[in-house]
Amino acid sequence: SSGINAEWPLRPGVDEQDIIEHERLYNEELQSKPVVSSRTQFGYAYVLVKSPYDNDIRKGIRLLEELCQSGVDQRDFVYYLAVGHYRLHDYTPAMKYCQRVLEME
Repeated sequence: SSGINAEWPLRPGVDEQDIIEHERLYNEELQSKPVVSSRTQFGYAYVLVKSPYDNDIRKGIRLLEELCQSGVDQRDFVYYLAVGHYRLHDYTPAMKYCQRVLEME
């Protein structure tokens, strides 16, 4: 149930079960495959960035940064990096990622 909702970005809101399910899928792939798929990693990062807990948001940011460094610099990854930093009140990197999203448009 991780359909992207345009209304939430600046407000927390995630079902704890969503985090648990995405974490399970992520860990399953981590143990059974040489590399976690970008789809699975993004799904997990997405629900973490939506979490009300700063540590979850930070973990989501790390996962998104890894995705960007893997050479896959999709707009959604960069957008949610901006959202994560914004939600942590870390405005300088949030603005940097917003600028990068605009450059990708």
